[in-house]
Amino acid sequence: MSFKEVSQLRKEGRLDEATTMARNDIAQSRDVWSCRALFWCLNDLAKNADMEQLSTIVEEMNELMETMGDDDVAATCLQRIQRRNIPHYDEVRKAGEEAKTPANANEVYRRVLEILNRGELHEALHTDFAWIIYRALHADTSDNVEYRKGLLETYKMLTIERPSLLHSLILGEAVRVEKEWPQMFMFTEFIAWWGLENLTDGDWERFETEAGNKILSRVEKLIYLYTKEVMVIPTITPSEAFMQVLTKATHKWSSDDNLIRCHAMMLAKLGNTEEAITLYKRAITLTSGQKTYLWNELANIVSDIDLQIGLLSKALLLRVSEEFLGKIRIGLASRLCTKGLYSEAQYEIEKVCNTYRENGWNIPSSTRDIAHLIPEGTLAADNATQYSHWAHSADEFLYSELPSVYMVKVSQREETQERNGRKQRVVKWMLIDGLGNVVGIKPRKFNLSNSNIGDCFEVKKSDGKIVVVTPVGSDKVNWRKEIQGTISIKQNKEGKPFGFVDNYYVPGSVIRQVKDGDTVQAIAIFQEGKWRCVAVRRA
Repeated sequence: MSFKEVSQLRKEGRLDEATTMARNDIAQSRDVWSCRALFWCLNDLAKNADMEQLSTIVEEMNELMETMGDDDVAATCLQRIQRRNIPHYDEVRKAGEEAKTPANANEVYRRVLEILNRGELHEALHTDFAWIIYRALHADTSDNVEYRKGLLETYKMLTIERPSLLHSLILGEAVRVEKEWPQMFMFTEFIAWWGLENLTDGDWERFETEAGNKILSRVEKLIYLYTKEVMVIPTITPSEAFMQVLTKATHKWSSDDNLIRCHAMMLAKLGNTEEAITLYKRAITLTSGQKTYLWNELANIVSDIDLQIGLLSKALLLRVSEEFLGKIRIGLASRLCTKGLYSEAQYEIEKVCNTYRENGWNIPSSTRDIAHLIPEGTLAADNATQYSHWAHSADEFLYSELPSVYMVKVSQREETQERNGRKQRVVKWMLIDGLGNVVGIKPRKFNLSNSNIGDCFEVKKSDGKIVVVTPVGSDKVNWRKEIQGTISIKQNKEGKPFGFVDNYYVPGSVIRQVKDGDTVQAIAIFQEGKWRCVAVRRA
């Protein structure tokens, strides 16, 4: 008889005949095909066998597998049948199905936990129980952090395939526990047990909702929580495995200032100060220097006290609400005292104390410690005019290596912008370089004010973004000229005015409050082979 004939009888539902034929065939010639024919007959018989019959069938199928050689499909089927021969198999399998309904997950978990606690849960059922644990974690919306910690601890007792989807999903639930209850369980210790070598490609995936909202990858969420715990608990340092993941993440998402900041913080914690400084510079450049905490954190790791003062001054120049500046002002006051600038330190301490009183907060004890260093009767200076001066060292430190271009202010206008549902009037300056490239800047962003048309600036960019705009003298710009002469005003065919001051062209847009024949002072720039006035006023 042949394998095909036995298979045909099985398909026709004549299983007893197929089994008899297969046994006769194997008695005559025990080869791969005769063993396979009988194996699949036994597989069908196992579907309706009781536990005693199943043990006999499994034993015979194992013997047949020795002759069949490598057969992944047969091996998978045999494994599935063997599991049915395990104590509590049907109970745990049924529990797994019940746990898919969120309302049942907790009760199902507790049932199977009893089997585990009695030492009766076979290792082959660990994965089934682990899925139940995941579903119980995912379904839980209570405030019982101890319950969730218990679920994770139970999971750690099981033998589970790693890496795997299940293992990654458990990581996601651990992240959720730590996010909702920070420092309620040692997240860094859990990550060490979980094993960062088990991260999968799926753990690195970012997602986007139908509404267009971005969802961080599991790796990013892990990094932020791990970093936070390391920074909060002085005795913890980041593991080598974590640093490898963090390095990979900052390379993968090289423009993400939050990840770069985490990397800098961890390097600083490990004592790699120079590398940390480099990353902080990068994060500040990426954010155009608009995040106060980056300046503050960088100030805390550089060694030069004047530079520290400059970096903290940069943070204060951002005009952030006073409620968020307490630590920065206290840090600046401490450094000013070290320099013997007591009036300036007094100013910072008074600002902090006033803000805390207004908000009904307890004034930090560190302010009193600093106040003891300040001579009694010292009057506060007004540091508001000093910050820009002190900040020069920070600008030089951060941006000295960036290429610069000189630009001239050619116009100014106000725009209406909507922010947080409110309309705001925003001043915008238009600057032009010697090649005719025009950029618009918001002067407040760069702490600029009281500028005239024709004023000159040094502009620095990083990754295409303007990061520094500094006023400079007109001697830096050889394509700008100040002139004086008599203006001659004419009209074009459309009746629009234009004019000349000697041979310098004056567009109609800058002819204001002057009349034909007036003696004027003007600022002209050289563009596209000719001089054009950008500002004209009566002499």
